Amino acid sequence: MRVDMRPAYPGGDVDTSNRLLRAQLTLRHLRVEYLTPSAEKGSAMRSATMRLTALAVAVLFASSCGIMSAGDDDTADGATDVLRVSCFGNDQRIQRVETAIAAFEEANDGVEVQLECTGFANYFDKLATQFAARDAPDVVMLNSQVLGEYAERGALHELGDSVDTSKFSEVAAAEGTTADGRFGVAAGLNTMTVLANREIFDAAGVELPDDSTWTWDQYATLAATITGQGAENLYGSDAPNFGPAFELWLRQQGSEMFTEDGELGFTASDVTDFFVYVQGLAQSGAIPPASIITEQQEALEQSGVATNKDAMGWFWNSAIGAVSKASGADIVILRPPSATGSSADAGLFFKPDSLWTISGDAEHKDHAEAFIDFMVNSTEAGLATLTSLGIPANSDVRAAIAAEVTGSDKVSLEYIDEISDELGPQRPALPSGAGIVDTTFHRFAMEVLFDRLTPDAAAGQLVEELDAALEK
Repeated sequence: MRVDMRPAYPGGDVDTSNRLLRAQLTLRHLRVEYLTPSAEKGSAMRSATMRLTALAVAVLFASSCGIMSAGDDDTADGATDVLRVSCFGNDQRIQRVETAIAAFEEANDGVEVQLECTGFANYFDKLATQFAARDAPDVVMLNSQVLGEYAERGALHELGDSVDTSKFSEVAAAEGTTADGRFGVAAGLNTMTVLANREIFDAAGVELPDDSTWTWDQYATLAATITGQGAENLYGSDAPNFGPAFELWLRQQGSEMFTEDGELGFTASDVTDFFVYVQGLAQSGAIPPASIITEQQEALEQSGVATNKDAMGWFWNSAIGAVSKASGADIVILRPPSATGSSADAGLFFKPDSLWTISGDAEHKDHAEAFIDFMVNSTEAGLATLTSLGIPANSDVRAAIAAEVTGSDKVSLEYIDEISDELGPQRPALPSGAGIVDTTFHRFAMEVLFDRLTPDAAAGQLVEELDAALEK
């Protein structure tokens, strides 16, 4: 196995959705022809054309030369085929993926994996450059926010039934699919949670809620109560993670963020109601002032829960380890509130931590398919990666690693198992352009909290912007 390590983008932890948007815009302005032969998986010939100026071509080609410099002629260990695999993540994740790759290579004689690792900060920028230069890795780690963009432009190989998902739940198995087929498989699962600092609750003399029955109103009242009874400059909750929280809010009313046709599944009136609720949280003191929220959302470690300044916060379950470590406190994982007071109606959904995909230009698609199948279905890979890629979607793999994980990883694993029977309906595939949703919700929610826009005005502008993005 060869490893090509690239440093993280300098300057710290920039907003995730802004990075995705930057890469998404790069992808949209490329002019590259991707052809998927009809003989593969019975698919029709697919062509996607993207715009790219001559100057950009030259820049991208120069960049790609640097990318390809690491060991292209190195087959000294006798491997007949080199499989390029890209992934993003911290050092721990990469080390665990390397261990899984070693097991794959041992089981697949004649295949050498070249792992190309990048910190998340500039991963999608680099990837867009590689796809533009027709130099993408064979196996590409994406996430659900950009998968639709790449698939729509014919940049990905349609997987069909090449990867076994029989041990996935129906909801988890559906992740990575679009109207045109399956283009990705969940490397690991996440779901939205409320993380609570037990020590702050105890100090305020307030009991932790019954997360199987609490409502949005009870969440608001509880947070305001802790603010009133706690120490100075301590608040009952972080601001909600606006985009995902709105999606839960919407699903609890029987609607979705997007329709099956890739259009918005909600109205400005729906957003107004949510923004009015968020505004009420601020007015009651349940969440901090807007200026503090801005500081807290710069990085996970700066969040109010991680710094012991807020009793509760909205996070994906995979964040519990980092939040617990930063706070040094007893952090409890809770279901988000529901409209009815029943967790079965909370509209919970799985969001892949990441998805394994295959480039449409992959030289060794058979090896790439075998690699993905190994990573998501083998206990060897599961025991190597544990929860570093998210909670395994394969139920047998989850059972195999249960005895190996401890602390917050164990809590997160048990949470996924606990809520698996409470999931709402499968979300429609995210359309091209969906990558800007979280950023857009955050921006307009903050306009409301800073009193620069009314909930109604913010909602109208938000829907107008998202409609325009989906039409591009």
